[in-house]
Amino acid sequence: MHKYLYFEEIDSTNTFLKNHYEELDDQTVVQAGHQTKGKGRLGRTWNDDSSSLVFSILLKDHLDASRLDLLPLLCGAAMVKTLEEEGIPSSIKWPNDIIIQDKKCTGILLEAIHEEGVKAVIIGIGVNLNDESFPSDLTFKAISLHQVTSKVYDSRVVLTNFMKNFDLFYQQFLDRDDSFMEVVKSHSYLDGKRVYLNYYGEDQHGTVLSIAEDGTLKVRLNDQEVFLNSGEVTLEKNYN
Repeated sequence: MHKYLYFEEIDSTNTFLKNHYEELDDQTVVQAGHQTKGKGRLGRTWNDDSSSLVFSILLKDHLDASRLDLLPLLCGAAMVKTLEEEGIPSSIKWPNDIIIQDKKCTGILLEAIHEEGVKAVIIGIGVNLNDESFPSDLTFKAISLHQVTSKVYDSRVVLTNFMKNFDLFYQQFLDRDDSFMEVVKSHSYLDGKRVYLNYYGEDQHGTVLSIAEDGTLKVRLNDQEVFLNSGEVTLEKNYN
């Protein structure tokens, strides 16, 4: 059983776990009804109008620093499975977004706490759940589950269903069974798409080939195949 904490309002579930990880149990889950300073990747903010599902997971035990880059993809696979169970097809935009109908519905942020090695990992997840609309600058980039199905979702139910899938994949991950990568690879949003990226300090254009078994992104760049470990990869058209 996970220890579960709920706050009606908090600055950030990730920040809470960073401040309290030492006294909390491994795999503690913190959910917020509303975040005032929600975090996105690369220093961005997560737009939260209280219609979203926002939560964070604390991982402390059995951490392997060499495999941490797989965790956002593992969460992506768990979210894809959760949405499939709701009848909603989705895909994974490497390394940390879930896409529905070419728009972002879920963001995943991993933060590691280092102190003579990795002491803890915090995974923050935000899902556009019951939003009926978005600010004008997000209208063509974001989508909610409600906009797709017209249903109103109970955030606790969606979280429970996600954690069921997460637990399955995470136990496999701890057992060195990366079967979840089959879900990741078969739901890769970027495969075959032209992208631009920063590679060794230079902005370049390439074509995504696939997500490799180790979680890197395989890209054809200037007639050679390169593998990206992290960074920003953006579609040449229709996505920023």
